[in-house]
Amino acid sequence: MIIDATLSKYCDLIPMERYCEMAKRLGFSGLPPNSLIDATHSFADFVSGAVDKLKEEIKALDVLRADETPHRMLEGDEKSHWYLWGFSGDRTCYFECHDTRSGDVCAAILKEARCQVLLTDVYAGYSRAIRIANLERRKKGLLLISDAFCNAHSRRKFNE
Repeated sequence: MIIDATLSKYCDLIPMERYCEMAKRLGFSGLPPNSLIDATHSFADFVSGAVDKLKEEIKALDVLRADETPHRMLEGDEKSHWYLWGFSGDRTCYFECHDTRSGDVCAAILKEARCQVLLTDVYAGYSRAIRIANLERRKKGLLLISDAFCNAHSRRKFNE
């Protein structure tokens, strides 16, 4: 049930109060929303080791894909707009949620990553992140990261 509540809240963006009402209609009355929210936090702590391993896999890739998307917070936070940052390869996905769209989020990953190519849309934050990471790579004599864009964005830039 904790996994279902967690997926409903964070993947389907269902507020816990609504989740508890849905559970009540299915015969599970009396579920306390605040306790379920606490349970999602405990679940996050429980799987944190796996999340750390996914992050290490992402940082070891030669070609890294990145994207960010707005993520609305529906309850329990003063700031309503957050951003879900996704980093992926052919077999691994890693996500972080931040209250900013700043390229600093991506730069923090790239500073520790081995990647040589970052595939993204044309959001300027990624170019900034590459510049920041490449400054440190130059100092260490490491290969620099090249930026690549998805076909739709590349075609748009080519036409411009």
